[in-house]
Amino acid sequence: MRLVGESVILSDELQEADPDIVSALANNREIKRMIGSHSFPYPYTKNDAIEFLSSSRSDGAPFIIDFMIIKEGVLTGFIGLSDINWVDRNAHLGYWIGKEYWNHGIATEATKLVLSFAKEELNLKRIYSKVLSFNLRSLRVLLKNGFVVEGYERSAFFQDDQFHDMFLLSRIF
Repeated sequence: MRLVGESVILSDELQEADPDIVSALANNREIKRMIGSHSFPYPYTKNDAIEFLSSSRSDGAPFIIDFMIIKEGVLTGFIGLSDINWVDRNAHLGYWIGKEYWNHGIATEATKLVLSFAKEELNLKRIYSKVLSFNLRSLRVLLKNGFVVEGYERSAFFQDDQFHDMFLLSRIF
């Protein structure tokens, strides 16, 4: 499946991704720090990329849908929906962009495409995400895409020997 925007293309054909390129793109301490996930490794190795590229696909009943973000033929990051709840029609949105592609509008456009897909194709009602309080770039991406802050979780994430606060945001269709 391909979702085509003005300047980015999202593709769910992750088996076409080169694990060496994915690991080089993801192997950045700053990405790990900003993501707010204990499951995103650093250093990010080729084996981590292979595991990611083969792990989250399911046959026919997608509880996780991942897309490569491609701009001008170059892989720039990933975006996806997880924890899809078909009964309550909601899902979690997550994404990361290679640091050299930050501040180019890529995450904003990719998020717009995934939101349209979630609403039109999956018939979801609510998409939610969490953002570390110091990750203002990611907060802006979500706000530009119509998310609203639902709450503020104090000391919700432990990283680098300290606790960090997180925003909880959602977009309702």
